[in-house]
Amino acid sequence: MAASFGAQAGWIVIGIPAIWRPVPGGELDRSAGPKRNALLVDLLFIFREHGYEVSAEAFPLGGPGTADCCARLERVSIPVTEWKVT
Repeated sequence: MAASFGAQAGWIVIGIPAIWRPVPGGELDRSAGPKRNALLVDLLFIFREHGYEVSAEAFPLGGPGTADCCARLERVSIPVTEWKVT
């Protein structure tokens, strides 16, 4: 959803999916989302350190994933605009 909205708005969109790997017991690794969020924040941090102006757009749907990513962004002072999704 966020990538589609961003592309329509003419933004540069970097899509990085979470990599869900099986863990012993047949379930999926529940740390895939937080690992992906950390990677996204690290990339923005690196871009900023190299002189690029960076920010993030968030489309919270009530789950913990977007909240985790926003908290990570706030910790490194990267501005976040949260869009209300109804």
